[in-house]
Amino acid sequence: WSSDVCSSDLAEGRGAQTPNDLAIIRAGLRRGDIESARAAIRAIGRLARPALIPELMVTLRSILPEVRAESATAIGEAAQGIGGKASGGAPSVGSVLSTLSSRLEVETEPSVRAALCEAVGRLPYGTAEEAARGESALVDFSLRRSDVLDRLGIAKGFDALVRHRPAAPLSRRAVGLLRLLATGEGEGGQPPAAPPADPLRDARVRRLALQALGGADEIDVDLVEHAVGDPDAQVR
Repeated sequence: WSSDVCSSDLAEGRGAQTPNDLAIIRAGLRRGDIESARAAIRAIGRLARPALIPELMVTLRSILPEVRAESATAIGEAAQGIGGKASGGAPSVGSVLSTLSSRLEVETEPSVRAALCEAVGRLPYGTAEEAARGESALVDFSLRRSDVLDRLGIAKGFDALVRHRPAAPLSRRAVGLLRLLATGEGEGGQPPAAPPADPLRDARVRRLALQALGGADEIDVDLVEHAVGDPDAQVR
């Protein structure tokens, strides 16, 4: 499989400018080994061609969780070329979000769910309404799952969404969830209906949640006082 991966990498390095290069990359999707499939999926994502997203959506249904996780990440990369509008046969941001959200509802592997959450946050939302749909997808997912990888995926998703969303405030539901992930408490000290962070295991989750809250201008004195006493040095 190593020669197949090398061929795919070379074709990607040339920008897959020819039909033959694209055929070489696509061939990896049809091979039976994980590494060839993952290399092909990564290459398609890095090409940043939204018209290829439907091919990646097919691999989201692979029986192999490693392939599904790679697919979610690649979709987040490929979608960067959409610019909020469908063009050249490419799906819209809204349709990609719908696909990712649907997969979140049925996915059984925490690592894949985390990749899906991060992809949701990375989508190039063109309007505040689209970004609000992305927020809701992450918040709604948090009410159903409580694995540490799920929390990390949610925090990564919001960190990406805050940095790239159109100029609009986060919803109070989103702020409440991020405060919960950062401190174990919701706004006003009242936790919303979502799983609290684990102080011993979720240091990275807390860092990302605080970073997202800072980017959204949602840091207040209570949050700072709580973070100052955090057991993790980077959170402090």
